[in-house]
Amino acid sequence: MKQESSRLAAWQIICAVLDDGQNLDLALGQTLPKLADPRDRSLAQKLAYTVLRWKGSLDWFIEQLLDRPLKKRDQDLQHVLQLGLAQLWPEPLAHHAAINETVVLTRLLDKPWASGLVNGVLRNFQRRETELAAALKSNLAACLSHPCWLVNKLQTDWPDDWRSIIDANNDSPPLWLRINETRITVTDYHRQLAASGIEFCRSDYAPSAVAIDPPRPVAEIPGFAEGLVSVQDCAAQLAASLINPAAGDSILDACAAPGGKTAHMLELATGPVDLLALDRNAARMEKVQHSLDRLGLKCRLKVADATRLADWWDGQAFDKILLDAPCSASGIIRRHPDIKWLRQAGQIDKLIDLQWSLLENLWQTLKPSGKLVYSTCSVLSCENHEQIDRCVDQHDDARERRIPDLWGVTRDAGRQLLPTAGQGDGFFYAVLEKHK
Repeated sequence: MKQESSRLAAWQIICAVLDDGQNLDLALGQTLPKLADPRDRSLAQKLAYTVLRWKGSLDWFIEQLLDRPLKKRDQDLQHVLQLGLAQLWPEPLAHHAAINETVVLTRLLDKPWASGLVNGVLRNFQRRETELAAALKSNLAACLSHPCWLVNKLQTDWPDDWRSIIDANNDSPPLWLRINETRITVTDYHRQLAASGIEFCRSDYAPSAVAIDPPRPVAEIPGFAEGLVSVQDCAAQLAASLINPAAGDSILDACAAPGGKTAHMLELATGPVDLLALDRNAARMEKVQHSLDRLGLKCRLKVADATRLADWWDGQAFDKILLDAPCSASGIIRRHPDIKWLRQAGQIDKLIDLQWSLLENLWQTLKPSGKLVYSTCSVLSCENHEQIDRCVDQHDDARERRIPDLWGVTRDAGRQLLPTAGQGDGFFYAVLEKHK
């Protein structure tokens, strides 16, 4: 099939995620470069994100508008209808172009017989939009556009905040940058942004963070190519400050890829440090090296599974360890809406086991009086403070160091940031010290 339009590209991305289980970033990376015009790439990405954010609501609309469900062999048309409705609701594009261009997809898919069906469904939605949008509010699952298992977990863990978390998940996130203060001051970079006519705002808790509005490709960000800034959410920028790298420290970044926290620790170090960045994914470790090269930074890189100590550890204990553990990513759904539909409830237990295995193994590599920072981009208690409570309970030499009450929400152990409109993503942090 020829790559002819932004809508066709968006449809291909949606199919890759929802039908093939492909990661959204990977699907975008494989499809968008085929579009020559940057405006087409931008529209295709916007449409794919809108469908994945609002799939639950869009599917409910389709169910109301179809006389009978589509046959299994015609599920590709479900994605065509999702794409068409995503251009009419909740932030409509020009209706005439949206409908006509979506109908064209049926011919590109060699299903010209479906042109009338797609045209009829979309025009019927136009006529009934007010009625359907009102009825949607009475169907909680469709209105929230989240899988039921995740809604239930959020309601259990955050009885007072679950709705605001879901609303934030369905919102578009700001583009946060981390200013490299080894090369430019925060004030001077703000001046650069102002001189370029770029609106920006600061973080409430991350001093090197700045958000620019509207978001733009990195090639258009002042100083990015020169290493003055990196793309990193303001909540993610707290990890390096909790490690607080000092001259002479031996530091392990245990799950380092794609390298944002690795680079930030090197930027914050008060002097030379011996930092080992470890990750089991070789392709993602290439991204770490690329990021370090752009920033002019160096550290030791190794591809290995952190839980298999014999494969990488030389027996020399570390002063500090950052364990940014694999998790459900439930705190960054607004950046990765595919998570809602690709993650399954049964996967959470496997992630908990992996997190615990990492904690158990890496604890052995920490020096007495050393510090381990545990972080996740999750908002689920079972991945966060419950893991820290378990570690303290099972290790006589483990003590939690309370994080100052400057940001986030106090939990039984550690602190939790929730995804917030205009601010950071959902992140959990805890600090453990190893007593002699």
